[in-house]
Amino acid sequence: MLGAVGYFVASLSRGVADRLITSPVYRWTWRPFSDETFVSALPEIRPADPPSATDMVAGKYLLGSRLVETGGVSPFSVPADDREWLGELHSFAWLRHFTESRDPAERRFARTLVLDWIGRFGNFDRRTWQNDIAARRILNWLRHLDLLTGDAKPNEKSQILRALSGQVQALRQRAIVDGTPAGRLHAAIALLGVALCQPHAAQLLEARAVRLREILGQQIDEDGLHRSRNSAVQYDLLTELAPVRLALLKVRPEEARQLADIVELMHGALSDMTLTTGEPGYFNGCGQLPLEMLLAVQSRSAMRTGGNSTKRLSGYGIARLGRGKVVVDGGLVPALAYSNQMHAGVAAFEYSCGNELVVCNCGPAPAVLEAEARLFRRTAAQSCVSIGGAATGRFGAGGLYRDRLVSIGEARPVGVDPVNSALEVTSDAFKSRFGVMHRRTLSLDADGQTLVGQDLLRRSRPGPAQPYVIRFHLGPGATAERGDGEAVIRIQTQSGDPWVFLWEAAEATIEPSVRQSAYFGLYDTWQIVLSGALDRREEIAWTFTRQFG
Repeated sequence: MLGAVGYFVASLSRGVADRLITSPVYRWTWRPFSDETFVSALPEIRPADPPSATDMVAGKYLLGSRLVETGGVSPFSVPADDREWLGELHSFAWLRHFTESRDPAERRFARTLVLDWIGRFGNFDRRTWQNDIAARRILNWLRHLDLLTGDAKPNEKSQILRALSGQVQALRQRAIVDGTPAGRLHAAIALLGVALCQPHAAQLLEARAVRLREILGQQIDEDGLHRSRNSAVQYDLLTELAPVRLALLKVRPEEARQLADIVELMHGALSDMTLTTGEPGYFNGCGQLPLEMLLAVQSRSAMRTGGNSTKRLSGYGIARLGRGKVVVDGGLVPALAYSNQMHAGVAAFEYSCGNELVVCNCGPAPAVLEAEARLFRRTAAQSCVSIGGAATGRFGAGGLYRDRLVSIGEARPVGVDPVNSALEVTSDAFKSRFGVMHRRTLSLDADGQTLVGQDLLRRSRPGPAQPYVIRFHLGPGATAERGDGEAVIRIQTQSGDPWVFLWEAAEATIEPSVRQSAYFGLYDTWQIVLSGALDRREEIAWTFTRQFG
């Protein structure tokens, strides 16, 4: 309760302070009295796609997971309520596609879009000036400064530099009162990047590097993962950290080395959360990440991970054996400030073998279904257990708490058994309501091509039998069928590999499911559902195994 009160008071105080800073009476302090000088000192590590620039000139903007055709008008004039699409548009990461273009008209088009943005949003807009978006926009303008100002007319160059300077001033002041951890961290990265791009700001480098390390120390746990436990947040941070770190290495090697210690740890944590398919698991707000971008970011790390291992990481359990890898969520719920995207998925897991995703979670709601976002965070959208229709966590109601997940019971460390490539999750999320303890064990065998699981449900107090459901959402493109009277479900993965699912002590059905895709939105999949009634004790064993020959 004290934690919730503290969160409420801090959020209210920061909100009031931000309203004062962004008020018309105060905003005049953001404007520079003369043009500031910036140089392009930040490298672009993300791959460019010149055809995307051609599409944008034609009015086709594929951003996030949505294609918007503007019919030739500015994308900044198009009404849109897709938060993901708007975030991508206003952060300007797409400028990199124009940098690689050889067509002078396309390069001029990019500058025209920036000038159009300045005309429409240059005087502050709360939705598009939130700190995480503003920080990324500043960094992207700095990375591609030569594109924007290289052959611009003097008045255009002045307009762009003054708008950039105003955003920097706003970010510097608003970062102090930002109520979102990711917003504060993105702001710290951007402000260090700005200092690297200002020839006369060398005296700011040390202080801003120290500040960035301080905030990283607060938000990155001892295992190297962001406290939101969201791999997408981790990826976003590394995307911005890597270029800043490279630029800092050229001018302040010692500062860069100190920053590298924690950044390398972050790279390692993201690698641990990545399945054998090359993509991180869908846990706690993380959905599909662009594979080529992820590879570009991870290639900037000197850390190399791989090989067989069984370990704990930031409340997760991770086991890798041969071709197989399984990641299970131990149910750790962080402080309220970090729990706005958490899933109610204690003991939820994803399992991959080679290039195939065998068992997975549904992922977060696509941006176009933001109103139904909570449905995708509930237990039914995860590959885990539910009793009596109840979830393994509860969501706040109204006001500042409405999107926050609050834990039920105490999260215990995931048990690890390296000898048997096994993981164990114990949960009391159903204890207060039903007197039920749940224990899930997972172990890999046969070079990772078999996953053996067991769910033990034990009830400590009498009462009517409670229905339980165990869901296994299958990977994209997989099909499942069960012959009449057979105690086996045959699965064919997207590549055509045959698998079988065996179980005992429960009823099994095959039901429709969905999975989030960054490219296609939601697409239909299947799930295997085990069900039964819990009286005193139920022990449900199950196995996924790849067939040969």
